Amino acid sequence: QDLYLFGGEYFDGIENIVVDHLLRWDKNENWKQIITPSATPAPTPRCAHSTVYYNGALYVFGGELATADRYHHYKDLWRYDVKKQTWSECTSRTGSVPSPRSGHAAIAWKNFMIIFGGFYEVLRDTPRWFNDVYCFDLKTQQWMDVPHSKLGSRPEPRSACNIALIGDAVLIHGGFSKLQNSNVAGGKESKVHT
Repeated sequence: QDLYLFGGEYFDGIENIVVDHLLRWDKNENWKQIITPSATPAPTPRCAHSTVYYNGALYVFGGELATADRYHHYKDLWRYDVKKQTWSECTSRTGSVPSPRSGHAAIAWKNFMIIFGGFYEVLRDTPRWFNDVYCFDLKTQQWMDVPHSKLGSRPEPRSACNIALIGDAVLIHGGFSKLQNSNVAGGKESKVHT
């Protein structure tokens, strides 16, 4: 079984670099960069995105581009066919598409990609953390918002949390958010979810 790694960021001592590299760790314990033809579509450089594996393909959703001169959150979904070694963008014609975000959690369950939470910020807006749940049907290629009863409860909004699947239950643990708080310098108090 191979391990795949897409995108990410690093600081080279001068600036923040965000990449769109796709790497594979094979059974011989070697990393190899997979180069797709430049004329074919592929996701742009990003970090803090999510990836799940389903039926011979990787699905990459969202993330952010954060460099010294650019800051952008994505809401696109890409499919990488492992056998054909090609990318294609998944465009849902119906359904409720998640808003742009990064730091969200994702997991594959049956034929669905489940997305929870995340974070969104632009320079002029107040940062937002999410606790919404979306499903992407990997067979029909359609997004679905997952409603819940107002009598029920959801985890607090957060990003950078862990996600796990046990049977038919999705578990969420940890994460990070900031709260509006005028008593703290800068007006925001960090919250680590436990």
